[in-house]
Amino acid sequence: MWPYAKNLIQLIISPDHGWEDIAISSSPRRAFKLMTIMLIVAAVSPLCRLLYIDHSSTLLIWQSTVIIFAAFWATFFIGEFALGMLLPQISDIDNPKDRIRSFCAYITGLLSLQTILESVIPIPVAILQLWPIYVVVIIWRAMAFLQVSERETGKYFLITIPALILPSQFILRFFYSSFS
Repeated sequence: MWPYAKNLIQLIISPDHGWEDIAISSSPRRAFKLMTIMLIVAAVSPLCRLLYIDHSSTLLIWQSTVIIFAAFWATFFIGEFALGMLLPQISDIDNPKDRIRSFCAYITGLLSLQTILESVIPIPVAILQLWPIYVVVIIWRAMAFLQVSERETGKYFLITIPALILPSQFILRFFYSSFS
């Protein structure tokens, strides 16, 4: 788990260097496996809330574990499918499958980090609600990793944001508003 976590930290601190390190050292298969572990951690992280909230909402917390895992799992596969279909048209990579898988695994892991932090920290932290915006910055810096030219920036964002940011946010917001 350490190489994946190290790369996530590197992406947060310095997205350019993070993507360079991922291009050099990351295996798409390993990134996928470690992302799955990260999603399991994100899914069970709401159980930490049992330490500091009323236990009458235990059932809702258990339900949220399933929803969180499903939301991020779906995000990964939606992103991989959409990028697999559309990225070859705007990228210079000959065989982008491995890069797309690594890219989706790291972005999904970054998005799940928001859920982990929100669950572990016992008070609401408003800045965490802006986390997806920072992930968009990290996605922007991945253009070199995916070999997308600067003239294709608009198309790149029209593919990546709906494919990777919106699915998890929509699913989580939809189900959390249903619980309220």
